[in-house]
Amino acid sequence: VIVGDNPGQGVFKGDWFMHPDLKFKISVPSKWLHQNNPSSMIAVDTTQSVMMMLEIEPKAKTANEGATAFADVFKKKTGVSIDVNSDKINGLTASQISFTQSKDRSKQTIKVLWVEYQGIIYRIVGSAIPGFETVLISNMESFTSLPTQEGKEITKRIIRVVEANDGENLKGICDRSQNLFSTKLIAAINGISEDKIFKQGELLKVIIEVPY
Repeated sequence: VIVGDNPGQGVFKGDWFMHPDLKFKISVPSKWLHQNNPSSMIAVDTTQSVMMMLEIEPKAKTANEGATAFADVFKKKTGVSIDVNSDKINGLTASQISFTQSKDRSKQTIKVLWVEYQGIIYRIVGSAIPGFETVLISNMESFTSLPTQEGKEITKRIIRVVEANDGENLKGICDRSQNLFSTKLIAAINGISEDKIFKQGELLKVIIEVPY
């Protein structure tokens, strides 16, 4: 049983958002505010000068198709044409569009990037106020494959049942099993007192960290 966040839906580690199941990573500075859910990942810098959202493109079968469809809809709604630029991002086929949007006397650069990776089209939407465009671009275009070794370093927290030795106390079992949480919490989880002395073979639930 996994305790806490499931790394299989993605995990924030250092300055990266990593997805061990889909095998990609993208730069998200650790100081940024961020939220991850099954359908998207959203990150915003602390001054709200830069915003970025990552999700799976639901309709397009290629990066260029996604970008072209967006540009067509944009022109129908605004009457303005925007260019679709196709290139490689970290060796991956990608297409992108960008435009400037004015709101409440302020301007924002909007950038949308589609990336093809392992049969899935990812869409990364970002916005930045003047002076922060470089920050936005560097993070959006950091999307890349997750190195095998980095994937192996991702961990999860699970409940494990361990056997006690005769005369062992709760702290001794927790230390021996590398339990992560306090003896008070483990006692509550198991419905026992903290000062319990165990008999040989009695079972205890502890919470440990293991490779994902």
